[in-house]
Amino acid sequence: MTINIKILSFIALAMLLNGCSWLMIGTHPKPASYKYYSKDFKLQVNAALKTDGFYYYNYIDKKSGESYYSYLRFYNDGKVNYKITKGTPEIIKESYWPFNDVYGYYHLDGNHITYELKSNYGTYRHGEGEVINDSLSLKILDKRSNGDTTYYCKYIFHSGFAQ
Repeated sequence: MTINIKILSFIALAMLLNGCSWLMIGTHPKPASYKYYSKDFKLQVNAALKTDGFYYYNYIDKKSGESYYSYLRFYNDGKVNYKITKGTPEIIKESYWPFNDVYGYYHLDGNHITYELKSNYGTYRHGEGEVINDSLSLKILDKRSNGDTTYYCKYIFHSGFAQ
């Protein structure tokens, strides 16, 4: 029993001294570590990208056959949040934003958008594509432990949130 307490104490002290913040919930890499971060970013008033709602993409998981939704929410300061859930757009509209588990920053040049997302485990996803009316047509590079995957999808805009 005493040895377990000593080991746990040593691990806790090592984490504290080494700043292993990646183990704590809600901590992320510093903004400057993101490829598209700019402290001076401000979305243009007439930009094609919308920030008063979220973009979603519905897909069926090939292994389980279950329906999932992938969500992107963009902010005027260049930040983007990402979430995968079974929750429909109507449920998400009523829920708390932002989702803090995976976020990143984007760059918008006219209608062309690029973004990078990171979790507390490192670079997670990179997207590039076009903003067309109320949708995003994206090529996405997904980096996970089982290898990199590239796919194409169309995210649809859903406006508004619960007040």
